[in-house]
Amino acid sequence: SARNSRRLFMKQSQKRDFMGAAADRPLAKQSLGQNFLSDEAAARRIVASLHCYGDGGGQVIEFGPGQGALTKHLHPLYPKMTALEIDQRMIAILERDMPSLRVERADMLKVDLQALADERGGALSIISNTPFYLTSPFVFKLLGAANCVEQAVITMQLEVAEKLLSSPQT
Repeated sequence: SARNSRRLFMKQSQKRDFMGAAADRPLAKQSLGQNFLSDEAAARRIVASLHCYGDGGGQVIEFGPGQGALTKHLHPLYPKMTALEIDQRMIAILERDMPSLRVERADMLKVDLQALADERGGALSIISNTPFYLTSPFVFKLLGAANCVEQAVITMQLEVAEKLLSSPQT
C-alpha cells in the first residue's frame, strides 16, 4: 500500500534520525575482514584493560580503529595516541569525528613496530579489535617484536584465544 511504501523510502535526514549516527557511516568491507564493535559496554571494558603510564599516551597505538568504537573511549584518556587504519573511508570518519586524533594510513602487518617505538620514545601499548583472519599473523608479529611492545590488548574470537592458550600438541 502507499502507506507502507512511505516507510520504505526515507530521506537521508530521516534515516539519520531513525538509525542514529550509523546512517552516515560506511558499511564494513568484507575484503578487509571488518566487523565493527557496537557494544558500548564491551568497548569500555576493552579500553579499561589498557594501562599506559606516560606522557598522554604517546606510546598508545590502536590498530584498525574502524569507525572509532574503541577510539572514542581511548582518545580522551590518551590524547597523544595514534590510530593506524588501512581503510581510507574509516580515516575520513575518524578525522571528522575526532579532529585532534593522530590518524595514519597503515597496514597492521607491515608496520615496523621497532621504528614506531623508537619514534615514540619507548615500548608501545597496543590495542586492536583485530579482524578474525588477521589475528594469528598479528599476534605472531607482536611476539616477534616483544622487545618494543609493553602490552597488547587484542580482541579475538574465543576459539582463537583457546588455541593460543592451549598446551602444545593439542
